Amino acid sequence: LLVGGSENECYNTSGKQIFVRRHGFSNPAVAQSESRLVVFDRGGTGYSVENMDRVLYTGTMRGNIYNAAMGRSGVSAFALSSVEYSGELQVYNKKMENIFNWYSAEATLTAVGVSDNGRRIAAGGVAVSGGAYRSTVYLFDTKQSAPIFSAVIEGGAIVSIEPVGSSFLIVCSDRVLLLDRDGTQKAAVQATGTLHLVRNTEGRIAVVDKLAGNSGDYCVSLLDKKGNSLGVFTVRMNVRDVCVVGDSVALLSDSKVWFYTFSGNAASSADCDYSVSGIGAAGGKLYLSGLREISRISPASAA
Repeated sequence: LLVGGSENECYNTSGKQIFVRRHGFSNPAVAQSESRLVVFDRGGTGYSVENMDRVLYTGTMRGNIYNAAMGRSGVSAFALSSVEYSGELQVYNKKMENIFNWYSAEATLTAVGVSDNGRRIAAGGVAVSGGAYRSTVYLFDTKQSAPIFSAVIEGGAIVSIEPVGSSFLIVCSDRVLLLDRDGTQKAAVQATGTLHLVRNTEGRIAVVDKLAGNSGDYCVSLLDKKGNSLGVFTVRMNVRDVCVVGDSVALLSDSKVWFYTFSGNAASSADCDYSVSGIGAAGGKLYLSGLREISRISPASAA
């Protein structure tokens, strides 16, 4: 799925175009599940819910959309601005019927995630206290009116939230947290320098930390969906993107894709064009994305 300035395009793994649709949004963003997606105008009010065949629903929210998420069941959640409150959370079922609302008195909601079954919602907000940012993560059950869990994260702004198995991956500006559906912390990775990249590939999480004081050193930490460590190692290269594929870690540098074992041994590399800016995996296949082209390469096995 490619999100463009005026239209979205979708292709299968052989490169055949499935659809191209104009969206008309000035700042388009997409949240998706396996079979549906919600296209929304970040900072605006418009949205559309679509599947591979057609546009299912279109509409406008009463507040500006800061972020949105969609669960595997088709439940979607929107973090909105509010006239009377600091922020507003609205949740809809797969028929776009409103099933849950919550209003934040202090924090502006900037991130949201939906569990696979659509029952649990995680939202992150930021407020200013004493001249410093203070972020709060909230967990909701759509059958209860109040949050079932909340936790303050001092100093770190919440960047994104997404479900990983039965947990939520909370990415902050200086750390990564994995919380289960009741708020219990299953794992945490604190950046010792600058948190550079966080990628979730089918339940395996790669965290890349640019180490302080070493301009060319990056620490790569790997977690599974239960919060168990798969490996930690350091590399010296300009890491532009990262992806866990098969039994190896693919690191995109300036002109190569490097394949490492989970223990940090370099297995092989593949040359790529300088225009390649991202890597991603789907169905065990590895894709390189550039300015105007997507290409598929064979992942190297760490064995």
